[in-house]
Amino acid sequence: MPVYKNPPIQEAVCEFTFAPLAGDPEWDLTLPGRLQLNAELREYAGKSRQQVLREIMAGDGKQPEFAVQQRLFRIHLPTEDGTALLSLGHNVLGVVALRPYEGWNKFRPRILRALKVFTHETGLTQVVRLGMRYINRVVTPESDASTGSKYIADMQTTVEAMCSDGKTRVEAKLTALNTRHEFLTADGMKIFVTQGTLNPEKAATAEYLLDIDTVCDQKPMEGIERITPVLERLHLIEGAMFERFITTESRKLFNAG
Repeated sequence: MPVYKNPPIQEAVCEFTFAPLAGDPEWDLTLPGRLQLNAELREYAGKSRQQVLREIMAGDGKQPEFAVQQRLFRIHLPTEDGTALLSLGHNVLGVVALRPYEGWNKFRPRILRALKVFTHETGLTQVVRLGMRYINRVVTPESDASTGSKYIADMQTTVEAMCSDGKTRVEAKLTALNTRHEFLTADGMKIFVTQGTLNPEKAATAEYLLDIDTVCDQKPMEGIERITPVLERLHLIEGAMFERFITTESRKLFNAG
């Protein structure tokens, strides 16, 4: 993948889901503190944040009642400068790089370092799902969404149709978009591509979402030596798909400055 001066990456996420230990014990809430105390992860010394899910529990059907329960979903451990974080869940490790994206040569060792410490501290070793996700925000100098196909490939920005009377033609321009495509490679890698229009932060601009998520979940993986090649493969697929869904005009934007 080319290296751009101004890459549109807002967030890069590598997430591991592990097979639970025997009996699937409760989430050890001392884990975040232990990770922060580890010499290899002390950069994640920022103030931790909790992410809570609210679940609606229905009654037994005999009475029309329900209850709302809160459940701890994730604990986020950011770096002090806020450019990266660890996202911890029950049997889940996420390694996140935020804008400005640090580049794969730095993100990759960050991922492997966190994986090594996490597996040592938790005893979780078998990865049942590995995902690499890049969320891109493409900012263009044209405010009309109907020009989006200049920057995002295969985007349908106009439609034409003939009405049943055979006389009236309907012609319309794109104003908003939200699409999701799912693909499967020959070797079983899953690719999820989401495109959409975003609310622009500046006047006279249009912004587009290009969210690419690559996933391997065919069979469990164990050990850094087996996980690393899959990680590299997912990253290569993501880069190829990104290049597939952008245009020459987008590349000009990413290299401007």
